Formats: sequence, structure tokens, C-alpha cells
Amino acid sequence: MTLAISEVEKLSEQHIVANFKCGKNSLDHFLRKYALSNQRVDSSKTWAVHRDNVVIGYYTLVYGGASLDEMPAALGQDMPRHRIGIMLLACWAVDERNKGRELARHSCRMPLFASSRLPR
Repeated sequence: MTLAISEVEKLSEQHIVANFKCGKNSLDHFLRKYALSNQRVDSSKTWAVHRDNVVIGYYTLVYGGASLDEMPAALGQDMPRHRIGIMLLACWAVDERNKGRELARHSCRMPLFASSRLPR
């Protein structure tokens, strides 16, 4: 019997990340070493899906600002002249042992879930 995949949740200490392996060492290392500490100081937010608290997919969002001269011309023409808030998808990974259709359904909507929770 396969355990059900959780809904998307903000990463916490209760999530088990020690054996996460997506095939890209930098993403594995980030999740294990930096995701929670960065979240504690508000430099990024990491969201995950899991099976029985074992993380099987995650993504990290970084928030910042951009000025008009930092944007492509096509985007900047209708933008305000002051810095505007931006959200960057910094990391997105799925554990190698869990890649497949069932998880793809969850992972594709993961960033959409977080953006729907932003203050309006």
C-alpha cells in the first residue's frame, strides 16, 4: 500500500529531508542545509509535498524588488516608475524515487498554490 501524497505545506522541522535526492546535488544540499534556516530569517520560503512527513517534492520562492531599468522593455512599458515586488521560483525539485504521474499532478500546482496565498 502506498501512502497518500500530502497537500502542499510550508516546510517545517517535522518534515524529513535527509534522504531527499532529485539528481541535482545543489538542490538536494539546499533542501537539507539551507531551506529551513533561510525561511527562519525570511530570505526565502520553501513549500513541500510529502508522504508521512518524508519530503518527496519541494519548491522555494524568493521575494524581492525590481526597478524599471531591470525589466525587459516589453514588460516595463506599463509598469510604475518605482520598485515593484517580485517573486522568483528559486528551486523546484522532485525526489527521484517519486517522479511520476501522481506527483506531477501535485508538483505542477505547487507554485500556483503559494501565489494564491499572497496578500492582495
